[in-house]
Amino acid sequence: MVKKDILLDNSPTISSDYNEDAKILDQQIKNRNVKNIAIVAKLGAGKSSLIETYLYNYRSKKENKNGFVKLSLSTFNGKEYKEDEIERSILQQLLYSQNKEKLPNSKIERTNKSPFWKSFLLSFILTIFAISSILFGVELSEIALFENAKWTKFFFLGLIIVSFGCIIFNMIYFKSFKKNQI
Repeated sequence: MVKKDILLDNSPTISSDYNEDAKILDQQIKNRNVKNIAIVAKLGAGKSSLIETYLYNYRSKKENKNGFVKLSLSTFNGKEYKEDEIERSILQQLLYSQNKEKLPNSKIERTNKSPFWKSFLLSFILTIFAISSILFGVELSEIALFENAKWTKFFFLGLIIVSFGCIIFNMIYFKSFKKNQI
């Protein structure tokens, strides 16, 4: 028995060994009569490396990021599955590859990380709304800063209205409401 000191890295690589196959794949993708392409081979044969080589040779990085979805059936682990389970897995992989806002009517739930600026802006608006509501309800003449200002109630009322409008706009525009909750 031979003892191995290292494990081989089986991750996909970009290799000139796959250039001819990548060229054939490119021709088939460009062929308008070809609707489906499957790359089938035994484990470790280089299917993923072929795809990586094809993407590297024939597609720009921008296209790779926005135009292709890699699906894997390796998650099934040899167990027998019903056709609808396989379809659901493929659909989930397609949906998870897209931003939630691009497919708002999907019934499959997925998390979507909000950009920092969006979270910060909403927090800021909610804070303005809360402070304005509190100050609108307080008798401002008791506070030295607002002693002679008769316009302050109108100012805080305006802030309440504007910030409330921004909150409602945010909920509608960014689809914070789910259709079945309303």
